[in-house]
Amino acid sequence: MRLHWKLMLTYACVIVMVMVFTHLYLARAMHEFLVGQLEEMLAREVRLTGAYLTQSLSGEGASDRLDGFADLVGQRLEVRATIIDGSGRVLGDSDVSLEDLPGVENHADRLEVREAWQGRVGRSMRRSDTVQKEMLYVAGVVPGLGDGRTVVRLAMPLEDVGEVRSRVNQVIWIATVLGLVFALVLSYGSARFVSRPIEGMTRVARRMTAGDFSETVLVPEFSSLELRDLAGALNEMRRQIQERVEQITIEKSRLEAVLASITEGILVTSRDGRVQMANRAFDKLFGATLPTQGRMPVELIRNGEVQETIDQTLQSGEAATQRMTMSGVPERHFDVHVAPILQEHACIGAVTVFYDITELYRLERVRKDFVANVSHELRTPMTAIKGCADTLAGGALADPSAAERFVQTILTHTDRLQLLLDDLLDLSRLESGKLDLVIEACRIRDVVGLAVSSVKQTADERKIALDVRVPENLHAHCDAKLIVQAVINLLDNAVKYTPSGGHVVVLTRQVEEGEVGGEGRSTSALAPLVVPEDRDGTGALRNKNQSRFVLEVVDTGIGISSDALPRVFERFYRVDKGRSRSMGGTGLGLSIVRHIVEAHGERVYVKSELGKGSTFGFTLPVA
Repeated sequence: MRLHWKLMLTYACVIVMVMVFTHLYLARAMHEFLVGQLEEMLAREVRLTGAYLTQSLSGEGASDRLDGFADLVGQRLEVRATIIDGSGRVLGDSDVSLEDLPGVENHADRLEVREAWQGRVGRSMRRSDTVQKEMLYVAGVVPGLGDGRTVVRLAMPLEDVGEVRSRVNQVIWIATVLGLVFALVLSYGSARFVSRPIEGMTRVARRMTAGDFSETVLVPEFSSLELRDLAGALNEMRRQIQERVEQITIEKSRLEAVLASITEGILVTSRDGRVQMANRAFDKLFGATLPTQGRMPVELIRNGEVQETIDQTLQSGEAATQRMTMSGVPERHFDVHVAPILQEHACIGAVTVFYDITELYRLERVRKDFVANVSHELRTPMTAIKGCADTLAGGALADPSAAERFVQTILTHTDRLQLLLDDLLDLSRLESGKLDLVIEACRIRDVVGLAVSSVKQTADERKIALDVRVPENLHAHCDAKLIVQAVINLLDNAVKYTPSGGHVVVLTRQVEEGEVGGEGRSTSALAPLVVPEDRDGTGALRNKNQSRFVLEVVDTGIGISSDALPRVFERFYRVDKGRSRSMGGTGLGLSIVRHIVEAHGERVYVKSELGKGSTFGFTLPVA
């Protein structure tokens, strides 16, 4: 029910109750007033009648005329007149004939008669047995008549009082109804006057709940002080809430932007351990399917230890860390930090940050492999050199043939050390990113020719045919010296792993944008690119619409297994370690090729099948 109706009903109930009690009081008071007026009137008439009776009926034979006098008084005053002697016997009655007087009962026990005998004006109201009506009786002693105890009693029926009271009640009821209607109209207007500003406040509060803070509460100046104060407080609350909501919205947008830009996975859990929020990095790292809210962390990360760590933090309110490894290809490693969300020293949730340290693991492994490989590569020639030197120092110099053999061994291993150091320096220079490329339009036929001439002697010794299928007029934007070195390394690798009588081909072909190796053979691997694809080796923006070609070195060698393909471009990695060392390889050639190509902002790849040869190639932009 609306407030103004409640107020109106309340006012109406109060008004009705007041009017009912007022009406009852007025009816009773009017009745008492009318009866009192009648009593006073009858008392005066009793005194007047007594005085008249004393003067008119003194002397002998007065008792015989009392009934006639009573009839005269009753007729003239329109009342019932009764004359009673000192013993209570009725001597005259205006409503009883003279013949019936002896049968009227004795009135000595009547209240008004007894009071009159006591010297007062007697009064009483009761139903008359004689006339069968409700009567008002007033009696008084007439001094000087008879024995001095003769009583004149006048009576009037209360029907007249009832008629007057009915008329008065009718007037009162009409006034009550009119007053009630008027009061209800006033109460409704008063209720609406009070409720209308409250309805306006309610409307503003609901719009505030819906996020609309444009409307203010307006209260008339003549409203009550309490309503004006309430409206002012509500407007001030609206203003503060609007400012805080705007501030929270800005902070939320900032938080979402920060969380979206953070590369670490972030997972927020509530007090009961269920996920409240996860950023996009988390979804990407763990392949979480939306929605994530309301799910348990173990459902998303599939790791019971992390779930236990989160539960422990929620229970203890203390931060915790742990390492997590996810199996797969490739295997991934995470450093997990769980921090509690505290509110009034109570833990209401937890924030879990997943740092992807897979690259750190890989770099650590590469570093360890590098140290181990360098140590191993250096140990063999150094051991041989030290052994030969010790032998020569021990007296082998006296034997010319032995001395020559040991000196030749020292020279061979020294050349191997020199080659290893040169490759390490080249690789270090390429990896530093400080290599200054001289980009120019180079004729690819000349570049390939220089590389082929460098390995031709070794190929002829192993009876391996070299075939060049490069167009005469093909030019590329590149650093010619570095590309020659890359092609030499690829040719040297192909010659080493191709059996005698084999065949090595250097060719070029056009590719569409986005293609790497074209329609390759059954197995291939692409070296990861470090330089952004939209820039070339000089740092200038690459032309995405620029056509490219592929330079490939194809051999008929022993091939590479599918397990080894992803690692062939790593430093010191050898598919056949014994064969590579016996041929004087350092294990850095393909890694150098990779860094040279990436320095140009291009891609290098390999396709191979075990026992069916290999294809190494890289892309170059057409000049």
